[in-house]
Amino acid sequence: MKQLNILIVEDDIVSLEFLDEILSAYGTVDTAESGKDALHAFHVAHAKSTPYDLITLDIGMPDISGNEVLEKIREWEYIKGFAGQDEEVKIIMVTAEKRMKERIRSLRKGCEEFISKPIEKEKITATLAALGLID
Repeated sequence: MKQLNILIVEDDIVSLEFLDEILSAYGTVDTAESGKDALHAFHVAHAKSTPYDLITLDIGMPDISGNEVLEKIREWEYIKGFAGQDEEVKIIMVTAEKRMKERIRSLRKGCEEFISKPIEKEKITATLAALGLID
């Protein structure tokens, strides 16, 4: 199984630690507690030629919303020629948001999937498998 390079973007420490515990079984995990930190980590990873395979992204962040971070990542990938390629990072929105409008907005901006809070290990595993990230 390929070891994944993963970024968890989550401002709730309990959710962050739980995601870290689950996802660290699949590779290297970095964390960010704000949208600005997430964008910085994303760009640093690319600069080091170690781009992320997966980003879990909370919609409700304190500085830049998860949807704004998602949009900025997809815009950067488009400009750099990664859009629609295997190099494009898989992004899973992790959210307590129940409104379908926000979910549709995220899908239009380019996320692959949603995981609703409270987070369940089985849902994460099934989502990773559905995205072809794990067997």
